Amino acid sequence: SIAPQTLVGALLTKESDGDATLWSAVKTASTGLAAVSQAAASLIAAYTITQTIEQDHEELAKERPEHAKVAELTARQAEFVRAFQDESAWETMLLRRKVVISVSASLQLLAFFIFAADFV
Repeated sequence: SIAPQTLVGALLTKESDGDATLWSAVKTASTGLAAVSQAAASLIAAYTITQTIEQDHEELAKERPEHAKVAELTARQAEFVRAFQDESAWETMLLRRKVVISVSASLQLLAFFIFAADFV
């Protein structure tokens, strides 16, 4: 929901003339409350979607006319997907590509650990 974030935005712009500690506490509390309410809204949405899928699985799994275009697109892309999987399979990849991928992934992990160590 957008209401808690809007309220936090309004409170963060509030000038604190003489009572700085009160408004600082209000700003911090409202930010935390907005984060908790956003997380709760996300969890409720995920729970509701999961419940709907569990309860109406049979109805949702039925073939519908609107599924035809998706099935047609999937069939047209099948050859491309198969070719892509064949070319990007680790076993068939050239050694230099494996090295580039491995070095890139290692450097990315190293960068993450360096940034993480900076915050410790």
